[in-house]
Amino acid sequence: MKVLCSGAPRSGTSMLNLLMTYFEGLNVYMDGTPGDLWNTYNCFTTQQRPDGYIWNEFIRKHSIRDFAEEGVKVVYIYRDGRDALISKRRSFVHTETSVTAEQDIDYWYGPEINHCEKWLNSMDFVLDEIKNPHKNIFLIKYEELVSDHKKVMKNLESFLGLKLNDYSEFYKDFKGDYNLSTEGAVGSEHKGLRPLAPNSGNWKAGKHTKRIIEILNNFPDITEKLIKLGYETDDKWVEDYKITFVIPSRNNLDLLKLAYKSIKSLEGDHHILVLDDASEDGTDQWLDYMADNKDMNLHVYTNPGPERVGIVGMFDKGIEIAPTKIICAFHADMVASSDLDMHLLKYIKKGTVVSATRVEPSLHPPGPEKIINDFGLQPNEFDYKRWIRYKPKQEKKTTNGIFAPWCMYKEDFLAIGGHDELFAPQSREDSDLFNRFFLNGYKLVQTREGLVYHFTSRGSRFNKYSGGDIGKDSPEWQATNAKNMRNFIRKWGTHVQHDEYMMPIVSPIYDVGFILHNPTMEFVKALEPFCNDLYGDWVGHKGFGINNYIKDEQTRTTHNLSKKFHSDHQKAKNDVVIEVDCQKLTQEDFNAIQQLGEIINESGAVGKFKLLNLNVTINKLEQLQNKNIASK
Repeated sequence: MKVLCSGAPRSGTSMLNLLMTYFEGLNVYMDGTPGDLWNTYNCFTTQQRPDGYIWNEFIRKHSIRDFAEEGVKVVYIYRDGRDALISKRRSFVHTETSVTAEQDIDYWYGPEINHCEKWLNSMDFVLDEIKNPHKNIFLIKYEELVSDHKKVMKNLESFLGLKLNDYSEFYKDFKGDYNLSTEGAVGSEHKGLRPLAPNSGNWKAGKHTKRIIEILNNFPDITEKLIKLGYETDDKWVEDYKITFVIPSRNNLDLLKLAYKSIKSLEGDHHILVLDDASEDGTDQWLDYMADNKDMNLHVYTNPGPERVGIVGMFDKGIEIAPTKIICAFHADMVASSDLDMHLLKYIKKGTVVSATRVEPSLHPPGPEKIINDFGLQPNEFDYKRWIRYKPKQEKKTTNGIFAPWCMYKEDFLAIGGHDELFAPQSREDSDLFNRFFLNGYKLVQTREGLVYHFTSRGSRFNKYSGGDIGKDSPEWQATNAKNMRNFIRKWGTHVQHDEYMMPIVSPIYDVGFILHNPTMEFVKALEPFCNDLYGDWVGHKGFGINNYIKDEQTRTTHNLSKKFHSDHQKAKNDVVIEVDCQKLTQEDFNAIQQLGEIINESGAVGKFKLLNLNVTINKLEQLQNKNIASK
């Protein structure tokens, strides 16, 4: 009896070949080009050629089914193509550069792209055999072999009509020799075969993202094959490799074109959703033309105006309608590096937020979270060719931190209620969001290899359409920033805080009430954001006008300020009560008020104590920061 073992590349043929040596009466030849050894050995192993014929030259005119028709027993193994196509080869040297596989992982992992074609053609044979089975052909699904080898090998034993000896430690029988230790088997090198243990699904690892996207782009029919073979029920798995880049834009057409170009140049087939916020610079016409005539993956949402919505509302609307499971909050004044998507997808998973590393000209202070490098201050002078080649050396591949652009699963973003309208139209909205990511337990990862060039606040602070310029804050931004700095304090009890890589630092929040003696409008305005309630004599102070303060300030916040002010005759019911004589209040006292959360937390006990000129009474130590987990 003659036996031919074959299979698609990287599908377990070496494992199968060694297992065949445990059948009594089989003289096995493994791999290589055997010459006339087909006549010497009764079990021969080889791989299938892309054209369907056997790989070895001397029998190239034979298809696998030809052998079966001639009475040869054919054992054919196949595997999920995604795992097969990213499976590491055991020995390889990059001949052009003499760089070893271990030194060059991008070149190392997975067969060449033409192996995809081999796998696809091999699966045509498998699918045909499943549909029209031949009595002399035995198919083995690799995943079934490693998950239930006893059942598979018993069925193979019946198919061959040969006794199978104990093979439980077959992987120990060969350890990197050119000759198999099992008698009767000769052939090429196999370095350490793995035990029969499940190891499928390796293709999902982040390090293989680039490879999978490359395969999808070059061989889109791989999904159809996977469905027919039972590895997938539909094509939804592909969505895990597609990102919707959500880009609000207002009067940023020249910058937006660069952002668009850079995203379209990425390896993956991603979506771009531009939210035009009442632009007046021709953005709407350009977007309409591109969407109607050029790009099926470009989506447009338009605020007709005349009033702007702002980043807060536009981002939330865009993420809500994004067509993919993964979204990236991108800004119109950013340009993606050529492999940004690979580095984002490498780390993305449920409950994780991945952000890129910004490269900026020196318009803002430097910091370890960014890279200072000038590729141009204006879109018309941007050195795109130099940017595409730019690969700075990074000591770390990732850090724990976050900044725009950030990428995450859409459902995770929606789960926390999106942005808080308190910070509309923009400013401090990202810091608030990052705090809530942190409190919700999301893992925050900054890839140091995935880069964006940031023209630096061109869509907000330095927007020329609202009166700004390069390095010059617009009056519009100054007003909204001042407003939202106070709103951030009202919500979080302190200013924005983060570490050197922008990881949020969320201070403890307590129910604080201020009893003010000798209040003035100056001190009321300064202290109001830092507490839940204020108690004082608001009557009889010439020109004080507390109602006017409430009326004016209420237009700048969603907090109900009228409920915040109480007569000094009313007893303070807050967990923490602080008495302040405004005439004695110093800058040092005010500095302490800005850090109340940390100070109260460190005190750690109910009772009274003196803090500079502040009389502090702690009635209850209950932290309230988790009330801010959602947007509202």
